[in-house]
Amino acid sequence: ETLSLNNVRKNVMLLSKPLAEIGQLIQVNISIIKDQQKEIENSHQSIEDLRSRLHTTLLDLTPKKLGHPRTVCTNKSCTKTISVGKNLTKVDYITHCHTRCYLKNVEPNLVNNAALRECAAMNNTENCGNCSCHWSKHMHITYENKHTFIKVIDENVVKLIKEKVSYQDTKKAIIDDKEQYISRQKEEQKRISSINIKLAQFLRQNAIAAYNDTYAEYLDHFINEEKTKKSSDPAIYDNRILIGLEAVKREYSEKISIIKKAIETNDPSVPPFSLKEISDLIQELYELPLNGQTLKKIKMEAELGRNFAFKYEEKRCMFQGNNFWNHIFK
Repeated sequence: ETLSLNNVRKNVMLLSKPLAEIGQLIQVNISIIKDQQKEIENSHQSIEDLRSRLHTTLLDLTPKKLGHPRTVCTNKSCTKTISVGKNLTKVDYITHCHTRCYLKNVEPNLVNNAALRECAAMNNTENCGNCSCHWSKHMHITYENKHTFIKVIDENVVKLIKEKVSYQDTKKAIIDDKEQYISRQKEEQKRISSINIKLAQFLRQNAIAAYNDTYAEYLDHFINEEKTKKSSDPAIYDNRILIGLEAVKREYSEKISIIKKAIETNDPSVPPFSLKEISDLIQELYELPLNGQTLKKIKMEAELGRNFAFKYEEKRCMFQGNNFWNHIFK
């Protein structure tokens, strides 16, 4: 039972950053689709022009494992905003304060991690010897997300064009189709938020209080990223992305506050979740039609990176131990 609880706990904890990353991705894709809608609304060309708009272009994330775990600075002054597409940017962590960081007992991919005080880059001080920023601005990472674009064919629009429906009707159908896609993205965000609250409740009821704070910190981290993008080029930044992320954080904080009070007062209306219920909820996240597979890929890469770092530490300790005994008995 304890092992099962530990496994479920580990899976839930590993999902905290990927869930926040998916939350950011959803807001970006809603912005992309709205821009595509606007382009079509302002189009006054022919039915042939609509043929080039049979697909919806979306942003996707592909996690890439780093050669070695590294400690990077996330402070605005130590990052760079780069273009990844039309009116789209990403924050690049260009300041690598410790390129091969195998610090013991540090959770990877976690912001504001006190364990990083012990990173060699900090030189036993509060600030980094490489960039001079506070340790809390640093993050120990094992993977990076590559931004790629995918095209989703609007089958309903293809059908209308084949049936030679009028230009105006086809145009309206494309706009409506994209509106439905926006609704589906929003529905998935609602479902993710609902499940996330239950995951946090599970951890709190099992005396594991860190998860909800970690997820909230990740949301704050990505909200700050969006603010960095906005300040970098206000003319092209879509403020709806930032507003959407802040709404997700606000709703999460409000619901967590209610759950926390209910648990503290042993409110019977908030019964505990079983391990199976939590495992089923995690599986439901992976099966979300639009974002489930991307979430699963990122979570798996986060887990692989974490396991690799721990295995490296085990081998290093074994090597040091063998050297010690060889020295004693030589």
